[in-house]
Amino acid sequence: MIYDSNFEIVGPNYKLGASKHFSTDNDSSIIFSHGLEGDKDGSKWMEWSNFLPTKGFNVLRFNYRGCGKSTEQPSDGDFFDTTLSSRVFDYELVLNSLSDFGLDNFQLGAIGSSFGGMVIAASANPKLKAIALVATPFSLDFDLGEDVPSGTLELESGEFLSGEFLKDIVLYDIGEKLQQYNIPTIIIHGSKDEVVPVAHAYKLYDSINAPRELHIIEGADHSLTNSSHRDEAIQLITQWMLKYL
Repeated sequence: MIYDSNFEIVGPNYKLGASKHFSTDNDSSIIFSHGLEGDKDGSKWMEWSNFLPTKGFNVLRFNYRGCGKSTEQPSDGDFFDTTLSSRVFDYELVLNSLSDFGLDNFQLGAIGSSFGGMVIAASANPKLKAIALVATPFSLDFDLGEDVPSGTLELESGEFLSGEFLKDIVLYDIGEKLQQYNIPTIIIHGSKDEVVPVAHAYKLYDSINAPRELHIIEGADHSLTNSSHRDEAIQLITQWMLKYL
């Protein structure tokens, strides 16, 4: 039997919107970490949160600060203030709050997409027993140009990030972080990823000392828009999680 519920994760002076999907068939749980401009209710996350409990996994998905404004459970905060450090803080808050919603003693895995994968890698939290990095960049490079206002970064969507994002991101060496932990990791990337070139997947793979797998899904784009690509990805992830959780 599967139980679904929405709730809030309480931070120092803010709240994060969250949802959980409990399966009574297992004691293994998987946390979702969405991308930079994504949210917990994206179609990929919704499909996967419905599928994984049928395989015996509990699922927890949440909105990072400043995200989910168009959903029923927006998180507090302003997207403009996003940094990798702030996302890592939110992610760690979720991991440290597991006892509040009955997941503290469970085998724990995580799936991160794009920037959400960078968050998982930057955290390198030893509570995790298995990780899936989907369309995840090894590093971020920005060409600010003269037309970008001083101290800000304009994304293609029209959203802005503060200069702190740029100052903060250079403090992290994702390759070094990956070398430090011993968490089994599966990397999944689309061969036609238009946002994060597939070369990033190989760099991630080469940095991992733990058990690892790399799968390039032929023809898949950054968001795994095609349902067959999305299905292929979650099948690979499920087998990985079943092996290590």
